[in-house]
Amino acid sequence: MDESWGPCESREEWLLMYEHGLSPERIADLCRTSVRNVRRVAASKDRRDRGFFDRRLVLHDQPAVPKRRPLLTWQQKYENLCWFVKTAGRLPRQDGSTWERQCHGFLYQQRHEHHSGRLTAQQLELLNLVPGWYVPPRAPEHWQQRFTDYLRFMEQNGRRPRVEAPKGSEERSLMIWMLSQRKRLRAGTMPEARVALLDHALPRWQRHAAVQEGLNPG
Repeated sequence: MDESWGPCESREEWLLMYEHGLSPERIADLCRTSVRNVRRVAASKDRRDRGFFDRRLVLHDQPAVPKRRPLLTWQQKYENLCWFVKTAGRLPRQDGSTWERQCHGFLYQQRHEHHSGRLTAQQLELLNLVPGWYVPPRAPEHWQQRFTDYLRFMEQNGRRPRVEAPKGSEERSLMIWMLSQRKRLRAGTMPEARVALLDHALPRWQRHAAVQEGLNPG
């Protein structure tokens, strides 16, 4: 551009460029004027026209749409489970890596769906290819025994089982048991009688389990 040209004093042009995303500094450079003048004109327009600023087409003024991780299909979750079993040589556990816990959650859900008779014939046929995937429902006495063990641990130690407990320990097993109670409550699969027992014996068990559930027990 010929530097001998004088400044462009058209306020309308400044505002048009500003509205389409150019910064005051860039406008001042293109129009050979001062940044202060451009900002003053833009500020005046903002005061007179409340919607002017919102019409600006500046990319960095527009928040980026958050990227959402696409939800996996049943088939994709099943394939992840098969890959884990093939790689690790065992079924996934609840206290492993993030990937292992996701596979365990899927496996746990499929067991519940099977107990409720909601698996399709095709899904059941595929799951039967995973050795040991099915676990028959435990007798009610098992839940009562774990509930008693949990209360006994608290009585003996003066605290709840911690997430930092060593893997394989009884304390860690009880901690995971408590997390599973909250998951069942959230899924709507816990009998009301059990909820009442936990609420009576452990008034803050739902909140405590929620805090632990946000931690990585691995």
